[in-house]
Amino acid sequence: MVMENKVIAPEFVAWGRTNQIADQIADYLLDYYLAYDPNSKTSFNVLVTNNQIVVTGNVMSYSIISASEVVREALHEKIGFGKVIAESYAIMESIQGKAFSIKRSVEEREYPLNTGADSSCVVFGYATNETENFMPPVPDFSKPLSKCQLIAEMYRNGGINNVNTFCGCDPSKVRRSATYAARHLAKNLAAAGVSDEIIVQVAYVEGIAKPVNFYVNTCQKSKVAISDNEISHILGTQIFDMRPKAIEERLKLRNPIYAETSLQGHFGQKPQKVTKKFKSDWENPQERNIEVELFTWEKLDYVDVVKKVLNLK
Repeated sequence: MVMENKVIAPEFVAWGRTNQIADQIADYLLDYYLAYDPNSKTSFNVLVTNNQIVVTGNVMSYSIISASEVVREALHEKIGFGKVIAESYAIMESIQGKAFSIKRSVEEREYPLNTGADSSCVVFGYATNETENFMPPVPDFSKPLSKCQLIAEMYRNGGINNVNTFCGCDPSKVRRSATYAARHLAKNLAAAGVSDEIIVQVAYVEGIAKPVNFYVNTCQKSKVAISDNEISHILGTQIFDMRPKAIEERLKLRNPIYAETSLQGHFGQKPQKVTKKFKSDWENPQERNIEVELFTWEKLDYVDVVKKVLNLK
C-alpha cells in the first residue's frame, strides 16, 4: 500500500513587500473616498518600486481627495515608514473620473435593492469548526492573508488559485462584497451546527441583482436531516438576501473599513468598533472622525436565526 504525504503551504506576504504595500495604499485611498462620500465608486491599481509609486484607476465620487497626500500618509502612519522615507517617494497619479450619468442609468432605479451586479463572477465562502474563528488551521496560523488567498480555494488548497485583488475596489464590486457575504454566511452556518465544514458558492450575471446560483455544500458532514439543495433554498429565500445592495446594507460596507483588511487579512479577524480620523484640505469639514465597525462579515449575528429556521437546538 502506497501512502501519499501532502504538504499544503499558503503564500505569506512579508511586511514591506511591494505588493502588500500596494494593496494597503489602494484600500487606504478607498477609505478616504468613502469617508467623505459613502456612495463613492472606485477601482485603483497601484505599482510600487523602490523609489516610485504609480496610482491609476477610476473614481466616481463627490469627494475631493489628493491621492499623493493620502499615499504619503499611508506610507508613514499606516505602513510605518519614516517620514523622510515616505516623503522621498516620487508619486505619479492618473485617476480618471466617471460620469455620474453612468450611475443614473445603472443604479438609480425605483427599487435600489434591484440594482444589478457589476460583473459576472462566482464567489466562495468557507468556514470550519476546526478553530475558534472558523478558519482552517493552515491559513489561520499564517496570517496576514495575501490577495492570492481571498476565495474558498485559498481556504481549501492553500492559495493555488489566483483572483483579481479586492484592494481599492468599493463594495459595489460584487467580487468583493459577495465574497465577504459568502464567508459571513458560511461562518454562521458552521457556528449554528449545520455542518462541521461549509462551502458557500454564489454566482452572478452582470446587470442582474439576484444570484443565478446559490449553493451551500455541507461537505458530507451535515447535522440536519435535509439535503444541501433544501438548505440552500431555505437560506436563500428566508434568511440571506444576496443581492449586491442588500449585502452592502447588511454588512455596512459603505463605510471606510477597508484599510485594515489589506493590513490584517480579510478573513478570520475579530469584529470591532473603532474611530478613524480623516483629513482633507478641500472638504468641509476638513477633518472627520468616523466610528466604524470592522470585519462585519466575521460576526456571528445570524446563528440564532439559522438554528430557528433549520430546527437546530
